[in-house]
Amino acid sequence: MVHALVCDDYEPIANLVKIVLGAAGFVVSTATDGTSALKLIRSIRPDLIISDVDMPGISGICLFKTLRSDTTGMANVPFILMSSVNYKLAALEAGCDYFLTKPFPLDDLRRIVSKALACRQEVRD
Repeated sequence: MVHALVCDDYEPIANLVKIVLGAAGFVVSTATDGTSALKLIRSIRPDLIISDVDMPGISGICLFKTLRSDTTGMANVPFILMSSVNYKLAALEAGCDYFLTKPFPLDDLRRIVSKALACRQEVRD
């Protein structure tokens, strides 16, 4: 079973993503800011992280960079950034492979999650 962490300070988006992933059989945890997300990541060790870019405290991009430099085995966890503001270039420059522009069609969310997890599986094989 895939455990996903959804981090967004806007609760309706976090809940929507949680519902969509839950319906697909994921176990989903949520956080409302980057600081609490980082604590959760270290305790639950999710298989997938989906994070808003613009949040109080640690931004989604800083959270991504922190994990990519992590030495505890979390550096290769698929990470999807999302934002209603055009942060796509900043996300790509930071090295993030997956970005969703809010509002996004739910099919786009499903497609990107599937792609991210498939790439993770290829790395493991």
